[in-house]
Amino acid sequence: MNGHEYFGQRRARLFVNEDGYPHPTGVAASNTAWYLDGKEFTEAIPLAEEKGTAYVFRSGKETTVVLMPRWSSEMAVPPARSEDIRIVDLFGNSAAQPTTENTLFVSGDPDSVKAFIGELSGNQNSEEERASE
Repeated sequence: MNGHEYFGQRRARLFVNEDGYPHPTGVAASNTAWYLDGKEFTEAIPLAEEKGTAYVFRSGKETTVVLMPRWSSEMAVPPARSEDIRIVDLFGNSAAQPTTENTLFVSGDPDSVKAFIGELSGNQNSEEERASE
């Protein structure tokens, strides 16, 4: 995929298959850039039962969390309960069945995303605690 020779020419190529079409990893890199561009990394939150880590990135009106499972560990990710949250896989496909062994992006309104990640990390506050914050 990342050979130094391509159709007999000596030039580097990246994210391109032998047939000249984009490699799927190019889509993953593009999607990652789309969701994280302009956002600042703020924290890493361990998920419940050591199933993985949630990496939190924020900008003014949007928070994006990258859910990365531990190697050979499956995360049980519930469906979004709010229309303010989007859950997609590494390639940008909607994650209708979010139980996965793959990296997911959870993006949307900061408060909705925070509550969603609270469920996954086992740090879910009660309604009264959230109201007092």
